[in-house]
Amino acid sequence: MSVRRRPPVELHRLISALVHRPELVARLREAPDEVHEAFGIPADQRKQLQADPAKALRDLDVHPNLQFKYLGARGLLKLARRRLRRFFKNKVLAMGKIVSAAATSHTFGVADGVEAQAQRIFDGIDRIGQAIQASRPDVILIATSDHLVNFSLDFQIPLAVGISDDWCPYGDLGVPRQSFPGHREFATELVAFAARKHFDLAAVENVKPDHGLAMPNAIINRGLNVPVVPIYINTVMTPAPTCARSFALGKAVREFVETARPANERVAILATGGLSHWICLPDSGRVNAEWDRALIERVVSGRGAELAELSFDAIMKDGGNGGLEMATWAFMAGTTGDSVGERVYYEEMTAWWTGMGGVLMHLDAA
Repeated sequence: MSVRRRPPVELHRLISALVHRPELVARLREAPDEVHEAFGIPADQRKQLQADPAKALRDLDVHPNLQFKYLGARGLLKLARRRLRRFFKNKVLAMGKIVSAAATSHTFGVADGVEAQAQRIFDGIDRIGQAIQASRPDVILIATSDHLVNFSLDFQIPLAVGISDDWCPYGDLGVPRQSFPGHREFATELVAFAARKHFDLAAVENVKPDHGLAMPNAIINRGLNVPVVPIYINTVMTPAPTCARSFALGKAVREFVETARPANERVAILATGGLSHWICLPDSGRVNAEWDRALIERVVSGRGAELAELSFDAIMKDGGNGGLEMATWAFMAGTTGDSVGERVYYEEMTAWWTGMGGVLMHLDAA
């Protein structure tokens, strides 16, 4: 009677982690046994992996797909170009990349009496734009909420993706109604990929982006020449999409870019909305600067995943109904993992009834 071998679960966990953690891949190549031990891989398996990795993976009954990922992470794949051609003829190896990521508030008010603060806000958003432009993106994904312009209370959509060849702004807050390009193919593929990840994203085409997208895009996407894919996280509906769900969607988008997009495609992520503000409520005009700064600190210190813990009730209490837009920041955090960043600007804009802030993440954009 044969004894059933215990599955190499620790090794499977390591391989799964390698897919999403480039720094772990580097560590594995430098000190594989240390990484194996850190993941709790038994000593006998570590010895096999040290002696002959390819043979060890076969002997341990690791799935062929996972064998490929592990050997690739260690730089041990030796596939002749001619052998690859018949498998990838007329195809492009998928390995797109998120090259920049940022988040910013998305409103403007009258500058009278707050000229210096308003200028610092504009300069901060402009600096974010310069960094995104320097990353040379092929497409910008802008996560935003609709302000009852395209999605009315009679037709509420929690999560949607804009699919179009071009967009024309609605024109509120004085944003010029100047068209800018979309990316139909990217958006269509994203909707299909997300469905396989249990996200039913509505595909919307005949929408006119309001200030939530169009205002920051006009500053950041100078020349309006980089295609934009809107990601609508509709926080004005009830119940609003949670920060946890938005963070998970961000992780799915990162997987989509890194595993299902063409080689060398460069993607920028921009979250817009927040920070604390109360709209048509007894606390209208209040700004909770302490809450704003604490959330910004979580994001820039590499703890963006903590935004997923924010509940509806907690946000309503400390950030107001306008603070629910922090779901877009959670989405951005989902796309960047544990990357750190910097606070580009923050202003307690009581004159505009809102906290205004922006962050820029530090990614390897090579």
